[in-house]
Amino acid sequence: MGLKSFLCYYKKMLPSDTENNYDSSYGLYCSLDDSEEALLSSRTFVLPLELMSNWRQCSNISNFVANDTSLLPKSHPSLVNIISTVANELLENAVKFCDDKNKIVTLIVNSYKDFVTIETINTASLNQAKIICALIDELSSNEFENIYFDQLAKSMQSNATGSRLGFIGLINDLNLNIGLQTRRRASTHSSYEVSAKVMIDNNYIQSLALSYA
Repeated sequence: MGLKSFLCYYKKMLPSDTENNYDSSYGLYCSLDDSEEALLSSRTFVLPLELMSNWRQCSNISNFVANDTSLLPKSHPSLVNIISTVANELLENAVKFCDDKNKIVTLIVNSYKDFVTIETINTASLNQAKIICALIDELSSNEFENIYFDQLAKSMQSNATGSRLGFIGLINDLNLNIGLQTRRRASTHSSYEVSAKVMIDNNYIQSLALSYA
């Protein structure tokens, strides 16, 4: 099941207690059943400030996590490349959208019976949460291909490749199921927790793995 199949699961919650609340959920965070217990799980904590001084460390961490072969279906060893690619993109975005570079970013890889999930969790400012919500609105109200090519054109005009294009390109290239979520932290009105999740179904792994073999 591809990205478009999850558009109908989009929902946005705007409590009446404040106009500055940008709690929002999209895709997997509205549809994935969290009651199933992961068979195996990997949780890595990274400090954004250290990664920003050397972005290659994102790739090193992603490769390290992906090479934990205990998480991978034995019949699809090439999945390590896919997990590394997805984890690297999610991790870079999480670091860039972190409001305090001294606050921990969490990278989680869970292996279930029928699928694998890759997720990042980071803190974000109110303005950063607004950007994520705007992306959620755009994903929910437009054809995905139009968003991808529009962002590609903008990046070419500015002669830059932003993190937004990388994330959208990742979904476009691999046709992955995704989830985005923003949640205001209880202790403050101006800080949010941002989560991004990608799910790879085991039935879909073989075709993806062949392209990365």
